[in-house]
Amino acid sequence: MASRTKNAAKSALVGGAGQALTLLCKFLTRGLFVYYLGKTNVGLNQQFTELIGIFSLAELGLTQAIDYHMFASLAKKNNGLTKTLLNLYRKIYAGVALFIVLVGIVVTFLMPLILKDNITAPNVYLIWWLFVAIALAGYLLRGKRPILMADQRQDIIYGVDSATNILTTLVQLVSLFLFKSFIIYLVVALILQLLSNCYLMYRANKLYGHIDNAEAIPLSNQQKTDIKKLTVGTLINHLSTAFRTGLDNTLLTTLACLAQTALYSNYFMINNAITQLFVKISNSIIPAVGNLNVQEDEEKKYEIFQKLFFTTFLVALFFTPAFFVCITPFVRLWLGDDWTIGIAAVIALSLNLLVSILFNCLTVYQVALGLQWQMRISFISEALISIIISIIGLTVFHWGIFAIAISTVISGAATTYWYLPHLIYKDYFKVQLRYYFFRAAEYIGVIILACIVVYFISLGIVPALGKWAVFALAPLSLIVSGIFTLFYSKTNRFKSLLQQIKNR
Repeated sequence: MASRTKNAAKSALVGGAGQALTLLCKFLTRGLFVYYLGKTNVGLNQQFTELIGIFSLAELGLTQAIDYHMFASLAKKNNGLTKTLLNLYRKIYAGVALFIVLVGIVVTFLMPLILKDNITAPNVYLIWWLFVAIALAGYLLRGKRPILMADQRQDIIYGVDSATNILTTLVQLVSLFLFKSFIIYLVVALILQLLSNCYLMYRANKLYGHIDNAEAIPLSNQQKTDIKKLTVGTLINHLSTAFRTGLDNTLLTTLACLAQTALYSNYFMINNAITQLFVKISNSIIPAVGNLNVQEDEEKKYEIFQKLFFTTFLVALFFTPAFFVCITPFVRLWLGDDWTIGIAAVIALSLNLLVSILFNCLTVYQVALGLQWQMRISFISEALISIIISIIGLTVFHWGIFAIAISTVISGAATTYWYLPHLIYKDYFKVQLRYYFFRAAEYIGVIILACIVVYFISLGIVPALGKWAVFALAPLSLIVSGIFTLFYSKTNRFKSLLQQIKNR
């Protein structure tokens, strides 16, 4: 097999570039979508996207459970076991597809309750079932996609996905301009999703077609037990996250209004795109971390984690202040004043971005070490706390979008952001947890301080430049973040990271 280090680097590069292009495509599409289809359809798009996301269990759910074993079968060239795992994937995907159809039927009957007065919007039910069809298309002809992920050939997947996103955007832009139809917009996405899956199946068959000729090897009882636990853990993780996110938008629609969901969707899209940009890159090193768990001692493992933690800190240090001061001027320039939200909600979204990037290193280790089963109670608790805070914030305090954004930060701090490092530090590094808290508090404090500095400087820029302020605020925030980074230039953490970059 090709060098895993080379594959990881290639996957990180392709994944990061692809995510950046995807974000650009979303901006282009969303602008015309807003212009031609209006707030009601924007709100419907966000509402249905989040609802269907609850039941899309592929990459973030089930595959992680079996990837944990497939990585070993590929490394040992055990084609029989790999074929068995692929057959298991196919059965699970078929079950999920059936589950999506059943849920689609249930949501159809609940639609008047979810949308309230907006149920009279044109073609609501047809639009919903097109969303269901697009979700189903994600599971068709998907059989060998997991083997590409496990063998660190994400560069192929990311490349195809990026090309599909770009082509989809171009065709959707033309369709919006010519037909101004939400339905045609969705049909385009459905057709290109199916074509993308066909091509990936073709590429995977060329690379791993020999596995089909192998004789499947039954799983041992221990393997079955491990897979069941990992599957349950990853399903709880993904369902809790997706359910929380999807229900947040449903609560915002039902307890506030669909227009609020439309406003929130643009900010959330940008926030989520930035997070996913880094997630794509960091996911490429998960197999390497899993291999590290087997080959290295605790001291080396801890050293690698500290480098990764420092890297995520630097990324968050540059992205969070920029997002905080640039997001509203950018939305004002992009879509107009009517699409902006209040400063409190922007602060909450910025905190959300901060923790999502900074603590992504914990998620990498969670997946690489197979800790999903141990984290199951934490996942459920995080979702429940988030939903409770959202309901109270919307109904009692009438916080609107702020309630939705801040609930994610508080629920994560109350559960995952302390319990996951507890597991990793205690069982994996054999290091006391207080060292993690000291470092996390330091990093968060520095980033917040950078945000405050940039914000007070921006107060003199925004009134003078108006919607064009984003072009001054973006470089300003990067300069401020760069100055803060210089304070670390003499530390061992910075020197070690710099040396590693030079060695590559």
